[in-house]
Parts: sequence; C-alpha cells; structure tokens
Amino acid sequence: MAIPRNPKPQPQAQSTEATPAAAPLRPRAPIPARANTNTTHAHGFVKSTAKLARRLIISATGEDHSGKNHFAFTAPAPIYVHSFDPGIEGVIEKFNQKKDIYVATYELEVQPGEGTAQAVAESADKLWADFVSNFRDGLASCGQGTTVLDTDTEVWELLRLARFGKLTQIMPHMYGPVNAEMRDLLHEPWGKPVNVFFLSKYVDEWENYTDATGKERGRKTGNKVQKGFSDLAFHVQVCGVNYREDREGGGSDFRFLITDCRQAPECNGMVIANDYDELLLNVLGPE
Repeated sequence: MAIPRNPKPQPQAQSTEATPAAAPLRPRAPIPARANTNTTHAHGFVKSTAKLARRLIISATGEDHSGKNHFAFTAPAPIYVHSFDPGIEGVIEKFNQKKDIYVATYELEVQPGEGTAQAVAESADKLWADFVSNFRDGLASCGQGTTVLDTDTEVWELLRLARFGKLTQIMPHMYGPVNAEMRDLLHEPWGKPVNVFFLSKYVDEWENYTDATGKERGRKTGNKVQKGFSDLAFHVQVCGVNYREDREGGGSDFRFLITDCRQAPECNGMVIANDYDELLLNVLGPE
C-alpha cells in the first residue's frame, strides 16, 4: 500500500488577534516527610531472625564422564532428578538401593528441524509447563533432600524453544522476558531447606577469525566454557567444575574444583573429593 508523503506546509494568513498570555505556572508543593513514630525500626523494615540453612545450592559444570551425576547422588535423600540427559544410566544404580531417588524424564516430541518454528514452540511450551510443575512439586516434596537438574543446559534450551521455536537468529532485545522467566525459576529454591544441583555441560569455546582470503571462519580457542544460562552463577551459592584424573595402570579419581563460593570465599580455588558431605563441611563447617 502506497503511503502518501507529508504535504508541503502552506503559509498561513497572519492573525490580527493578540496572542493570549500563558497562564502562570503554579509551583509544586513540597512533599511532606513522613514522620517515623516507630522507635524499634524504620518503616517497612523487619529485624532479621533468619538462621543459616544447612544446605547448598550448587552449579556443577563438567565434561562428559566427569562425575557430575555421582556428585549429585552423594547429597541427602530423597533425591528428585529432572533428567534431560541419558547420562544417569550406569550411575544411579550405585545409589538407588540405599537412597530414595525419583526421576522425571523429559523428551521433546517435535525437535528443531522436524517441524515449523510454531510446532516446535508448542511442543516445547507443553514440556516446559510439565517441567515447571514437576520442579515445584519436587522442591516441596524433598524436604531437606535434594533436587537435581540434569542438565540446566537443556532446561535453558527448552525455555528458548518454548518462547521462540528456535535457538538461533534471535535478536538480543527479545531475550528480556525469557531471561526474567528463567530467573524466576532459579529463585524457587531460595527460602527452602532443599539442596539443589544445577548440572551444566562444559564445551569447547569457539571464536571467529578472518583467514588469509578474507573469509570469516570459526576455530576452537583451547578453553572450555559452561553452556547454559549465563546468569546462573548469580543464583547459586557454590560454583565449581567436576573433572577426572586417570591413574597410570587404570582407574580414575574424580575431583570438584570450587571456583566461587558465596558463604566461604576462602574455599575458592580449593579442590575436594567428588562428595557432597566434604563440600558441605568445607563451606559451612561441622554441624
């Protein structure tokens, strides 16, 4: 449809009437300060009586077969696992005879590339709603036990698929509501006595460069980066990396490197065994 251009303004006839004087501005009255008659605390404030909860909210990152699931299963039971990854097979069997472990498995019916963006988004939105409901039920049911997201990398991808129907070619300004929705989910465990493990994938970092012919290409930097929601570290108490050291002659030792600890910064850089009780002791001390 053709949109007409703005017509060229025509000169108007000169008015012979006097222009009325503008009304004088009325000065804004100052807002009176509220009198504080409460002698115990300022208005809107309540004295904190909160006690330190003996539990941990953890971000554990690692490559495949680095012991992330084993680490989570050493935490207190009952354990509620949200499984988006088949990696628990072969690990959970070592614990489920001694601990109550419940697993919810999630699989997207319409994968990206198998349907339109709308079809993918509708399938992902239904799965996201199921996950959020189960996540809240698990937090409410496990008491002082543990909830495990395996992995939060897939959780973040699922939310993006539910809102966009794709994972690429999304403008940065479109992420505001989605980021807020993910943050709301991460706030759910706070204020509860539950332990939470957000397990994340550790992948190769890539960078763009221009080759000798002037073409832009990609290459590995040699570093590893956490794949998932970039703000996750701000919503947990302990961040760390799981890794494996293979012994000469066979066998492996599994470790956890504490990279950032909110409650005990002196633990930053510490390497411990792949065990929840050892982490709790170092972070919160003996009970």
